[in-house]
Amino acid sequence: MRKFLILVSFLSLSLVFGCAVKRVKLEYKVKKGDILRYKQVTTGKVEFKMANRKPETVSIKKEMYQTIKIEDIDNKGVAQANLTIEEMMEEEKNGEITSQFFDFRYKPILMEISKHGKTEIKNWAECKAIFAELGLPSITDQFFPLLPEKKVKVGDSWTNDVQITSLFFDTLPLTIQFKNSLIDFEKLGNYDCAKILSVGSIEVPMQKGKVLFLKFGKNTEVTIKDFKTKRELTTYFAYKEGKPIRIEGKITGGEKRIYKRVREERKQSWEVDVEKEVSFVLTEATAKTYKDWKEKLAKEGFYTTEAWRYYKEGENLYFKGKYDQAITSFKKALEQKPETPWLIAWIHVELAWAYEKKGLQDKANEEYNYVLKFGGTVKEKNQALQSAIHRAQSKLR
Repeated sequence: MRKFLILVSFLSLSLVFGCAVKRVKLEYKVKKGDILRYKQVTTGKVEFKMANRKPETVSIKKEMYQTIKIEDIDNKGVAQANLTIEEMMEEEKNGEITSQFFDFRYKPILMEISKHGKTEIKNWAECKAIFAELGLPSITDQFFPLLPEKKVKVGDSWTNDVQITSLFFDTLPLTIQFKNSLIDFEKLGNYDCAKILSVGSIEVPMQKGKVLFLKFGKNTEVTIKDFKTKRELTTYFAYKEGKPIRIEGKITGGEKRIYKRVREERKQSWEVDVEKEVSFVLTEATAKTYKDWKEKLAKEGFYTTEAWRYYKEGENLYFKGKYDQAITSFKKALEQKPETPWLIAWIHVELAWAYEKKGLQDKANEEYNYVLKFGGTVKEKNQALQSAIHRAQSKLR
């Protein structure tokens, strides 16, 4: 009988240890010199409704590549990293499709990343400018999934706050609290992943501020009523390798905007109801995937022309404060006689910026005026060209 009880006890212990709850430590594992690259495909639509006007729906599709280079790591495991972005965006509005390519390899976003994914942006102003140019309505201060500091098992949850800053309106940042839950362990390709669900939402009854969107003018004010947004993210985090492999996200929301401005001594006001729904999938990009994408862009005229090369060289020099050298590069770009209207316009706009930095306002105004006249002669309009024209108009007001 005693031998039987001992045997039962051993069997019970085996069952306990055999069914032990799995716990893992989630943290980012990077070393100096690492390069992480991700592909993000975003699709969505934004609907605008105004009184006595037909609703307007804008559909977007974006293919973005984000490259993160780890420059250094301190003794606490905090990584110094550069994030650069390349994106091709396709937009459909009123049945008209336009496409635009953005290359921010020369404008890195500088950040610190802790072992738990907490990010701190070192050049916030440049970061906001990049995402505003990409046409994003807002930006968060947390670029990576935030991880708990202790080991977790399926069913565990933790919270974190994320600040959202508007890129269209000069309003106070909003704070969204995300609830994160480890919902499963799952195999994805060759990786053992922790599957994390993150959900956050917020509703704000009213906000007021100035409009930063150039086409409405500098003195336009906006009241935002009944703002709401919900964000759901599912992250597959490879816990052995210490990096996210896939993130699926959905963002929904809406608001009422009330615009007011004075133009030519006349008060104007109008209301717009906005509804948006955006989905995205971010995946780790292989070297072949990235190479194929770059070759596709090359066939469409990017990266191959001397005009493009000199333009990006000038842009890089400008943001480093080397204005004389930037002016030389922009002029060389124009000497190549580029044929793409939006590229020509932006070379002149950024050449004007460099002249302004040198205190040569008359020369800068000549470049801005050229963009306006040039834009008036181009029949085929697109978003990049219109953006350059708006920049020139705002500078000449």
